[in-house]
Amino acid sequence: MNWIKNNIGIFLILIGIIGFVIVNNFISKVPVNEMNYQLTTESLNVTADIQVEIKGEVHLPGIYACGKDERVLDLINKAGGLTEDAFVDDINRSQKLEDEMVIVIPRKMNNSTETPNIQRYINVEVKGEVLNPGLYKLKENAIINDLVEDAGGFSINANIALINLAQKLSEGDSIIIKSLDDMKLYVEIKGQVTYPGVYYMEASDLVIDLINAAGGLLEDAHTEDINLVELLSNHQVITIESKNEKENTLAVDIKGAVKNPGVYFFNQGDRVVDVINLAGGFDENADYEHINLSEFVQDEQLIIISTIESEMMMAVDLKGEVKYPGVYYLKEGSRVLDLIRMAGGFRPDADSISLNLSEILNDEDLIIVDKVVTTQDNLFVEIRGEVYFPGIYTMRPGDRLLMLINRAGGFTGDADQNEVNLTRILLDEEIIVIPSQFDENIYVSITGEVFNPGTYYVTKGIDVVDLIYIAGGLTINANIAIIDFSQSISESISIHIPSIESQVPQLPNTPVDKVNINTAGLEQLQTLSGIGIILGERIIEYRDINGGFNSIEEIMNVSGIKEYIYEKIKDNITV
Repeated sequence: MNWIKNNIGIFLILIGIIGFVIVNNFISKVPVNEMNYQLTTESLNVTADIQVEIKGEVHLPGIYACGKDERVLDLINKAGGLTEDAFVDDINRSQKLEDEMVIVIPRKMNNSTETPNIQRYINVEVKGEVLNPGLYKLKENAIINDLVEDAGGFSINANIALINLAQKLSEGDSIIIKSLDDMKLYVEIKGQVTYPGVYYMEASDLVIDLINAAGGLLEDAHTEDINLVELLSNHQVITIESKNEKENTLAVDIKGAVKNPGVYFFNQGDRVVDVINLAGGFDENADYEHINLSEFVQDEQLIIISTIESEMMMAVDLKGEVKYPGVYYLKEGSRVLDLIRMAGGFRPDADSISLNLSEILNDEDLIIVDKVVTTQDNLFVEIRGEVYFPGIYTMRPGDRLLMLINRAGGFTGDADQNEVNLTRILLDEEIIVIPSQFDENIYVSITGEVFNPGTYYVTKGIDVVDLIYIAGGLTINANIAIIDFSQSISESISIHIPSIESQVPQLPNTPVDKVNINTAGLEQLQTLSGIGIILGERIIEYRDINGGFNSIEEIMNVSGIKEYIYEKIKDNITV
């Protein structure tokens, strides 16, 4: 026993050696690769994760390492949770995950059976005369006008006369905006001229040429700050302000389906169509059918243009002799008549007779209103009241009232035609009023020393005092002593309020009863037989350009003054 205790260390050493030999002999019989595989497999069964992918409506889609006992709910949480549009009714969130599993969380479907309205886009290139040529991403069904706007607009040399801005674009289109070959200019004139709008002018034209093309200055025009001999430039905007601009300014708020809603300032006599034009025009969803575009605007007026969501709108490009050329969006079934109304009506030189106003428009149509051939013999006649396009028109000597009414789009349904003589020959500078069969109002003009000269639609039987009140009252320069307050007011009459200053002292050796055509003002010139506002302005313009008249016979060089007018006034004028 004592021997065993004394030699126990030797026994333990021997047992260790025997064990080593047995284990080494066993391992040598197992291939090394198989041994490693068994160890790896056993280790993975205990600690390794599985790889699972999640897609769709979670905040952080991707591949995640998960435990074998984790479930779909755990994976959703790792992916940041579900989005608001996630649809999980068909997903078993308690299901255990497996290696290489792919979980897709779908989007909620619309209850409607209709195809979702998802916007599609196209890529289109624009080259040439735009401010920013290049490749642009546009909405499907975009038109050339949209492309030009995205490209910053036309450059100063762009030739847009024959471009159909309403044409639809397609994927891969390349649009080239060519340069002006004939050096024409597009210039806009606003304010106190007879026909504000956009005009196509020559490169050598002056500001005075543009004013003449716009029908001349109105009586209230303020020209002291205007350089009449300045050369025009392409896309120039010239504004002729009123002498009483501050007193006549109207603030109008326009909202809704226009391109640039906001507050705009106007003058007496401006209409709703002018407000819409200054606000960039209707947008493609505007409900324009119930808007009275010819209505005069009032101070503090609120105009709301509603939208149409469900109807497909057509894009039509209108060019030529209308007040506001451009691209317009209209409902399907709209006619040329509707398009001209939206553009503010015809200009005086429009060849409206050649248009079929009842023609139904199509998407992407290009409508061009040509200009009538004008000569020095042409007449200028204004038509008001119940026609579709009231305004001033250029007519030929010998033309009859029927022709003028056709040029103005024809009678409206409210026109009272009983006392209208359609066969009578037109006179230069006359005013034709087509009355309504439903009201008792008349058109009356008032000029001279009132704050708001112009034409007013007033009740029959109105007296001079009430008319002056409607026109803003008398100015400080009104000559009250010679106003005939008792005169009767009838349809189309023009009441003139004289000025104290209009009684110009006569020059030495000048007969008292004659008008000096080199010095007379517009009011004094209108006292001559057959001389109205338009011819009076032309006389002043002629003498300003030519340095005055050398003889009274020279007045026949003024456009519109023929021999028969000269015969009526020759004894009443001098130089």
